[in-house]
Amino acid sequence: MISSSNALQLSVNRIGEAARDFLKSSSQGNVLAVFSNAVYLNSTRDELSWLVTEKIPMHRRGIQIPGALPRVTANSSFIVRGEHLLLGTDIDLDISQATMWESPGPILDKILPFMDLPGRWRNVSSLFDGYPAPKGFGLLLAEITKLEPGSSMPAESPDYGLALKRARLSLNEMLIASIAKDFSRVLMISKDLIGLGEGLTPSGDDFIGGMLFSSSVMQEIYSQYQGFTQSEVESLIDNSRNRTNLISYSMLKDHAAGHGSDTLHRFINNVLTDQHLESTYYLGLELIRIGHSTGWDILTGVWTGMLLSLCSGAAPSR
Repeated sequence: MISSSNALQLSVNRIGEAARDFLKSSSQGNVLAVFSNAVYLNSTRDELSWLVTEKIPMHRRGIQIPGALPRVTANSSFIVRGEHLLLGTDIDLDISQATMWESPGPILDKILPFMDLPGRWRNVSSLFDGYPAPKGFGLLLAEITKLEPGSSMPAESPDYGLALKRARLSLNEMLIASIAKDFSRVLMISKDLIGLGEGLTPSGDDFIGGMLFSSSVMQEIYSQYQGFTQSEVESLIDNSRNRTNLISYSMLKDHAAGHGSDTLHRFINNVLTDQHLESTYYLGLELIRIGHSTGWDILTGVWTGMLLSLCSGAAPSR
C-alpha cells in the first residue's frame, strides 16, 4: 500500500463481477475520465471499470465506496497491490472487505408465458404516462407504446429535432424488418444509430444497448425465441468500437451480453414476471433518473426490443 502517512485511505463496499477481475493484483492503468458521480479507470488491457458512491446503481464493472469520491485527476495512474487499489500517489482503496455484487436474475417460477407478454407490455406501457417529461430518445416512447405488435409507425411525425427524426426513421425500418423476421436487417439498421447524440453515452448507443439487453434477456428465458444471432450481435459491437467512445462502447458491449445496472435488471425482471404494476412503475421511474437522458434512452430501447420480439410473431416457450 502507499506508505505515506498523508495517504487518503478508504474502504470499498462492493465490487461487481467484472471489476473483481479488473482488480487482480498487479493490474494497472490510468484514470480515463473524472466526473462528479464516477471515476473511470482504464487498464493496460483496455478494460474499463468505474469508481462510484452508494448513490449510483451497481454494475458488473462498478467499484462502490461509501461517502464522496476521492479527488483524482484524469490521466493519473493506478495499480493494484494485493488487496489495495492505489490511485495516484496519495489514495489507497482497501478492497479486502468488499462484497461481490452479481446481477439479479428473474425468479424463474414466476416468469410469464410468452403468450402473456403482449398484455403485460400494454399494461406496463400505460404506466409511462405518469412519468416526468421525457428526454433524449424517450420522446419516442409515447409513439412506441401506441403501436400494436405487427404494425409500423404512422407517416405523420411529431416535430422532432434532426437526431430524433433520424432515429424515428430507423425505428420504423426495424419494425418493418421484424415483421418479416429479418433480424439481420434490424442489426444493420442499428449500426447507423451508434454514436448518434451527445454526452458521455450518446442516446443512440443507450437506445441500441437497451434493445439488445432486452433481447438477450428474453432469449435466455424463452429458449425457443429466435432473435438476433450471437455472431451478428458481436459483429455489430465490434464495428461500433470506432463509432463511439470507450465508456459508451463498454456499456453497449455489456448490454448486448445481457449485463446492465442493478436498476435495469430489476426493472426487466419485474416486467417479465408476475409482479405488481406499482412496483414496476417505481422501478421504471428509478431507471429514467439515471444520467441526463441515459435512463430514458435505455428504457426506450428496452421497450423497443420487447416490441420487436412481439412483432416477429414468434411464440417461444420456456
